[in-house]
Amino acid sequence: MVVVPDSVPSKVFARPLAEGASVPAIDCPLRTTPNAGSRIRFARREVFRSDFAAEWIGIAIVALFALFWAHGIRFGLAVKWDDFLLPVLAVLAIVSARLLRSERGSLAAEYFLLTIMATAAFGVISYLSMTTDRPLADTALMAADRAIGFDWHANYGWLVHHPAIAKILQVAYNSLVYQGLYFGVLFGLMARRRELREMFWLVAAAGVMTSAGAALFPAFGPYKAFGINTEFLSAMKQLRGPNLHFALASLTGVVSFPSFHTTMALLYMVGFRRTGAIGWAAVALNVVMLPAIPFFGGHYLVDMFAGALVALASLTIVKAWPVIAGRIRSGDRPPVSSWEPVPNQVPVFRQHGLDRELPV
Repeated sequence: MVVVPDSVPSKVFARPLAEGASVPAIDCPLRTTPNAGSRIRFARREVFRSDFAAEWIGIAIVALFALFWAHGIRFGLAVKWDDFLLPVLAVLAIVSARLLRSERGSLAAEYFLLTIMATAAFGVISYLSMTTDRPLADTALMAADRAIGFDWHANYGWLVHHPAIAKILQVAYNSLVYQGLYFGVLFGLMARRRELREMFWLVAAAGVMTSAGAALFPAFGPYKAFGINTEFLSAMKQLRGPNLHFALASLTGVVSFPSFHTTMALLYMVGFRRTGAIGWAAVALNVVMLPAIPFFGGHYLVDMFAGALVALASLTIVKAWPVIAGRIRSGDRPPVSSWEPVPNQVPVFRQHGLDRELPV
């Protein structure tokens, strides 16, 4: 916010203003009792700045890639006016928080908007990944399950006969979306921007890898093998056919291999660390979620193994990238300070362009 008073105390300036010069605006917090006649306005650069510029660029790249891919295969996506409701509300929340000078509220609101847009972009990418002409990998995946002694159908039958346990597992499985929303609100209100940015790139890396896995090894999952029909199975079958028209609001999970649910369960265990009791609760919730994934997500057990590898790869990439980028910027050399001592010579202060080395 910028306050432009009608008069400025003379001691503000080190020297008198030239004749005809205008009084500059003074950037300062809003005073509780401004002088009469003062004009108060909000600085636009504060309202429209972004805390996640690099992340928005990443989403734009994914969206452009999806657009060209969809155009090439005549993939259609119906978008309705009410699909914009949540993004518009998020934008209003961002603007309101910044007008009220709430840095934490602004951070949480923008990350919420970022999550919405990233979910839509990667949701489309996951659908596109299932349209490749690669043969289905269900036979090989089921054979791998049996090779390690996992009988999906027998375990599913046991769960059907224990509805109380099934209900607990289902609640844990469905908590993934709410964990994502809670993560953004919690760390936003805690003003922990670094953790928010880290989680975004972890999810982005996982989204790229799981979509690539679906493109290379498309599979319908055990639901199809054992004749259990679900909404997402219908979408998966449609993606392998000629009719590639879908509605944005009805997009669902269609990636079987690797298991994205497994990836995110492990990443949230890591992400909620250092939050005390909340972190331990998140670990407990995701531990309960893991055995639910094959039966409520329609996954083979090997899908989960692949999802765990995706989580490990995402963590490795995101953790290592700052180090790699730093070495690239510095030419793989340690940073050199402005003062560089030279034996038996006066140090050269390069900041002011003194390139000569003066003998002692």
